[in-house]
Amino acid sequence: MEIFQVLRNIFKGRGVFPTVFSIVSWIYLIIIVSFTFTQFLLFVFRIKYIDRNFSDIFKKKLMKLIKLVKHNL
Repeated sequence: MEIFQVLRNIFKGRGVFPTVFSIVSWIYLIIIVSFTFTQFLLFVFRIKYIDRNFSDIFKKKLMKLIKLVKHNL
């Protein structure tokens, strides 16, 4: 509920269009940043997510990473 009060105070005195525009732009920013971050992680771990056997590739990479971490400990 505090979030709604903060948002209400931020957008007080603005019109409907600027309020809707800013909310939509923030949502768009969050989506773009999360997509970019996901793509970066897929690139770092060299995961090919287009393949049909995505879960198998992910499990192999994850197990390889776990073995590497255990070996270094």
